[in-house]
Amino acid sequence: LKESGLVTRSPRRGTFVRRGKKTFRVAVLFGPSLTDENTYFYRALLKALRAEATIPGWQWVPYDWMNSVQTVTKLDASPTYRHFLADHDQQPYAGIIGIGVGDLQWERIQAQVPGMPSVRVGLQGDVELDYRHFGRTGAGYLAARGARNMVYLRTLSAAPVSDVEGVRQALALHPGISLRIVQLP
Repeated sequence: LKESGLVTRSPRRGTFVRRGKKTFRVAVLFGPSLTDENTYFYRALLKALRAEATIPGWQWVPYDWMNSVQTVTKLDASPTYRHFLADHDQQPYAGIIGIGVGDLQWERIQAQVPGMPSVRVGLQGDVELDYRHFGRTGAGYLAARGARNMVYLRTLSAAPVSDVEGVRQALALHPGISLRIVQLP
């Protein structure tokens, strides 16, 4: 980030975002479509990113549906991907964040914008999500509000089972709650 001119470093003081008149646009690529009902988590991540972006000159530009069938079979056939590249050509991004983007798609995106600062969030990414905390807080929230019968519809087929461990940890604090775990394909 320092070499790219995005931050300045000062010994014993810290690292600071460089202020200036330049606008730093960051592309945020989401694997699933944000319009799907089950993508609440991804929409919450985007909302949190926008809430944290209080630094003048920074913009978060979201692109979703990067894991669509079109993108998997032929990346260039995806309207979202073409839109992302066209926007990048007009005003290059300062960096890319990939959230839930598949391995194959991420490799192709990296090849299209070589050298761009980027980070991938999710399974086997640069940053792993804390699935145990997610499970614990979700189940704890429902138990505290009186839920007595829970069905956990688990869609994380490749994820470690830490999300299930988190759910069980939360329910251990609330005896008498029945739990059924259903693994969706």
